[in-house]
Amino acid sequence: MRSIDRVPEMRHLILHEPERRNPITPQFVTELGDALADEVDAIVISAAPGSVFSAGGDLRLGTGGLSAMSAELYKTYETISTSASIVIIAANGLALGAGAQLVLASDIRFVGSKFAFRCTDLTTGLAAGMWALPADIGRGRALDLLLSGRTLGVAEAREWGLVDRVVEDPVNEALVFATTAMNTAPSLRRRIKQGVAASSLSSSVIRDESAAFQPPSPPTATGHD
Repeated sequence: MRSIDRVPEMRHLILHEPERRNPITPQFVTELGDALADEVDAIVISAAPGSVFSAGGDLRLGTGGLSAMSAELYKTYETISTSASIVIIAANGLALGAGAQLVLASDIRFVGSKFAFRCTDLTTGLAAGMWALPADIGRGRALDLLLSGRTLGVAEAREWGLVDRVVEDPVNEALVFATTAMNTAPSLRRRIKQGVAASSLSSSVIRDESAAFQPPSPPTATGHD
């Protein structure tokens, strides 16, 4: 248990390969897992500026590597839902595949005017986020996105409740929010998050989607799941 006079701690994780559409790598997954294990007060996740926030898992890993990393990511999503750490997304570009999942797994979502969201790729059989979308936007809208494979623009994402705030500078706003939230007692944060998760997210559904995951093998595309 932490001392009552502890110093609040925040970590800022950045996906930083814009030329490859900011893929999620094993190193990033490890850093996020370490931050959660350390129960830091706030974790801000952002990406290098560009048209894409993250297009998903790093295709350089190959099928086996993507499967292994995906299994770790799903465990991380479960941990986020009950952790005392506040996980905040700052995005201003397309979130696709595992990048979309990362948005869904976060507690608070700050996005810019160029944010877009796509959880399904009908050409590869990818369907991500079934464990979170119905709670966030409703059953019908979740089916709309998952079955059509369409991209949701920022205005519709805000209207549907997929994102919390549309702001000019998502990273700055996320850091400001984190500074405030991290001063809340960890025990209270955990109680709030566990209560919200119990009424909206199902760990069993996260595990079901994890078990069904099969890495796609697109011919030449880079950096997406």
